[in-house]
Amino acid sequence: MQASHIRKVYRQGQPDQHLALDNISLQIYAGDFITILGPQGAGKTTLLLILALHDPPTSGDLYYEGRLVTGLTNADLRPDILFLDEPTALPSTPPDQTVILATADPEIAAHGSAIYRLTEGRLTRIGG
Repeated sequence: MQASHIRKVYRQGQPDQHLALDNISLQIYAGDFITILGPQGAGKTTLLLILALHDPPTSGDLYYEGRLVTGLTNADLRPDILFLDEPTALPSTPPDQTVILATADPEIAAHGSAIYRLTEGRLTRIGG
């Protein structure tokens, strides 16, 4: 899966507009275990919802196996990716599929093969 220049703005054009994600680009390969680390309200869940095709980005594109999937739904695609949002524990046996995990807990984030920090709508690789 590839995310290219993903941006999410809530209440766009309104006085209380909120930029949740700003220019996020990310490549995820089969078998990856990606963790997104950040405090509450950083946009981790928003990013997971967009990658899982449950919520469209305001702008930017998503690709799955090289195919543009922006605008499709998870039901249309059914990607073989496990999305974990703020788990309190990890599965006892590592899943054999691609995993994208969002957490505020650095100890849980440390299990990822690639670790990204999400702060103020920006994603930065910090480990793995």
